[in-house]
Amino acid sequence: MSERIEVPKKDLLQVWSVLENLRVSLHRIGSAYARDSKNTSFPSSQPDQEAQILHQQELEALGAYFTPELYREIAEAWRILSEYLPDEDTEALAEGGIHYWEERP
Repeated sequence: MSERIEVPKKDLLQVWSVLENLRVSLHRIGSAYARDSKNTSFPSSQPDQEAQILHQQELEALGAYFTPELYREIAEAWRILSEYLPDEDTEALAEGGIHYWEERP
């Protein structure tokens, strides 16, 4: 069996775009929510205790899944794939074709 396969460039660019979006968005999400849960304040319309507990459990479950190791694996897959694509193509996608996660004000 051959160690190489032929893949259409558009398919590689599509996969690269997904990895790029995950890589950048997970970094942004981690930066936005990297705070001590004890210091997290709720707005004046503070949810009840049960909602706060549920919210904390959801954040902990997400934190358990989106580990630094998962981020490193995504970043490494992105890096490897980037080696096969022209910089001008990936830069054009990164600058205008990908809708990254943005923190809400």
